[in-house]
Amino acid sequence: MKRFEKIAPEQHRKIVKAAQMIALAGVAIALAGAFILINRGSGGRKSAPSALSDDSSAARGGNESGTSAPPPEDISGYASHTFAENSPAAAESASESGAGPKSDSVKHGWVINDYGYTYVYGNSGYEQFNYKPTALIRYVNSLNALAGLVPESARMFNIIAPVSCTFADIPREIYTADGFYNAAQGDFVKAAGAKLDDRITNIDVIPSVKSLYDAGDAVFYRTDRNWTSEAAYAAYADYCAAAGLHRYSANSFPKNEAGEFLGSFYKATENEDMKNSPDSLVCYCPIPALSAKLTVYSGDAVYDCFSPGRNAFPKTDGETVYFGIKAGRYSISTSAGNGKKLLIIGDSSSYPLAMLLSAHYSLVEVIEPKYFKRPFEQYLTNSGFDDILTVCYSTSAVNGDYVPVFNIMTGVTKNEKNTD
Repeated sequence: MKRFEKIAPEQHRKIVKAAQMIALAGVAIALAGAFILINRGSGGRKSAPSALSDDSSAARGGNESGTSAPPPEDISGYASHTFAENSPAAAESASESGAGPKSDSVKHGWVINDYGYTYVYGNSGYEQFNYKPTALIRYVNSLNALAGLVPESARMFNIIAPVSCTFADIPREIYTADGFYNAAQGDFVKAAGAKLDDRITNIDVIPSVKSLYDAGDAVFYRTDRNWTSEAAYAAYADYCAAAGLHRYSANSFPKNEAGEFLGSFYKATENEDMKNSPDSLVCYCPIPALSAKLTVYSGDAVYDCFSPGRNAFPKTDGETVYFGIKAGRYSISTSAGNGKKLLIIGDSSSYPLAMLLSAHYSLVEVIEPKYFKRPFEQYLTNSGFDDILTVCYSTSAVNGDYVPVFNIMTGVTKNEKNTD
């Protein structure tokens, strides 16, 4: 039996205030001693510590677990509360423009559930994005270790897909009162790109997704963590530019308007507002002229009964529309005729990209690290891929079990401690 519990903002503030008073008392004592020592030694002033720091365990994701962390206390001194990636806060203008319900009529706050903690604002759910520098290094090291396994003849690309907290129309007074602070995902993408192996082309898709958002397009589902097909198409266009491929127009891909669904945020919270306003699932499918065929490999079983992008799905698992079932490896073969092979390693953010990129390769294989059980290095060596794309959501990159299982799959877990 699930236990769901809403944390009221007032209760949250009281708990936070008490914790802050205790913490501040200790900090004041420490700073007083430090101030005396500094002035004795230098006779001058010392600048205050930076107000923004990723290295605080107070920030959600600071323990690198993400889904198991408690709702954050007021961490305004540690993590930026960035919405719309440095654009004028959409939250501040939303109520003025008249779009959506007034903030004082919207239910909001943290919901405790079997999956951890989910932030809810109205009929939308959100993941929180914060991280420690150690999480960034671990993520980068996992990709650099993969680069050491990839044959020199293959090209490597990386995409960090943003999560919806960057594109949230939440008034400032609401997210500050609830402690829904988020680090800038664009900064994380740039920091990761600067540390990646020179062989890996890091593709920053956030500006393209933001352009869609600014134009009024839905770039994320409200009841689910996944990005929409429109956002994925923007990322596809960026990949084509980076890989030197001719980009097909969105109209070239048939759309499957698959119907209503309630995603992972609803599954986690059973929120009534979400239940009463389900998402509409729409996905792009491979170009018909290329006769795409899907084969699914799950353990020792092989399935050829599914169709790429056109599968039945449970109402609470919309992403199943892409490949039919959860499995370790999906293979899309086409009549593209160029003999090129693409390997995609990723989480569910990769699913719509696989549909679109099938237009450019004779074979597209998608690996889910969590379910892939074959000897990876042998598989990689024998498959002869021309291009390799790693893609995951920013929260997967820094929280939860994605990077650990990625490292187990590639066999580099034993080297994780040698990170600098």
